[in-house]
Amino acid sequence: MEYRKYRAQKLFDGLNWYGSEKVLILNSEGVVLGVEDLQPEETVIPVLEGILCPGFINTHCHLELSHLKGKLPQKTGMVGFIKDVMTKRAASVDEQINAMNAAIVELKAEGIVAVGDICNTSVSASVKSNAGIVFHNFIEISGFVPAGAKSRYEAGLEVLQQFIAAGLSEERVSLVPHAPYSVSAELFKMIQQTNAHPIQTMHSQESSAEEEWIKNGVGDFKGLFEFLKVDVDFFKGTGRSSLQYSLPFFTNEPLILVHNGTITKEDIDELKSHHSQGPRYCCLCPNANEFIGNQVPDINLLRNAAIPITIGTDSLASNHHLSIRKELQKLKEMYPNLPSEYLVEAATSNGAQALKLDEQFGAFKKNRKPGVNLIAEDFSLLRVIA
Repeated sequence: MEYRKYRAQKLFDGLNWYGSEKVLILNSEGVVLGVEDLQPEETVIPVLEGILCPGFINTHCHLELSHLKGKLPQKTGMVGFIKDVMTKRAASVDEQINAMNAAIVELKAEGIVAVGDICNTSVSASVKSNAGIVFHNFIEISGFVPAGAKSRYEAGLEVLQQFIAAGLSEERVSLVPHAPYSVSAELFKMIQQTNAHPIQTMHSQESSAEEEWIKNGVGDFKGLFEFLKVDVDFFKGTGRSSLQYSLPFFTNEPLILVHNGTITKEDIDELKSHHSQGPRYCCLCPNANEFIGNQVPDINLLRNAAIPITIGTDSLASNHHLSIRKELQKLKEMYPNLPSEYLVEAATSNGAQALKLDEQFGAFKKNRKPGVNLIAEDFSLLRVIA
């Protein structure tokens, strides 16, 4: 059997960290044969500079917005960004598909092997079947007016069924809420009543405007609803933070909270108290936060509280790239003292666990094909090995 052996300054096998005393062995197709101790005759194997790790997991993307690359202004704030997406996202199916295919090429070139993808329509289903990347499709529903909850829910179920009819695995499709500022309590409850949500995700605490709206019922989001001609006079605020208000709607499944820009210690305490309901992850997308003009969470709060983080890119509407490496690089620039190991784990094993793909990805398990990346410790360079 043809095989290849690799050594590096550091090696992360998905669970443990090693130095150059360990050798990663792959067959010619990139299947892991083992991680073994270096033998005397193997000292001739060159030590690669950087970190050998499994392929990256992107736990938050919007593939269907790829055609908006370079079309939206930066730093408009959350409400401004939402308005831009809503007014400019229309495009032909061919334009959308071509942009998504190009985005998939970029994802693969960036060493990404699996993606948690937000879907508002079924347009992306046709490009995912043979993409060479595993997608977990989050069918996202919104609707803040209680009276419209049933029709919004049924529309989401229809999109979900379209994905399944297109041949995508039912286990890889979830019905999920968009965000606390766009989903009524009634709609939250309907989503939780369906059994078609093996994993949940939600945009959470993206901006101070979101917090102001959820807590006090005032601010920029009230203006957004006026712009949309949606009557929300019934909403007076909850008196709680966005996370503290929305968290009780989630029950017994993994939950990926995305962005988390305004998360506080009090919110984290609340989040930890809900871990018995299922694992809770905080997905960070720092370059997208910067693009929009939102805060980036205090990662030290999350780390000190042992809240597992994952990494996402968001969409090409809110980012210049779909590169997990560049997200890690941004976090390392912001927090120079943060161990590179912590960030690599977030981008690999944590992401695989969050998407319930850890039997396939996120670790160098024998007879698995998790992808192999070599990345500089400061995340300045990436080489996709397998």
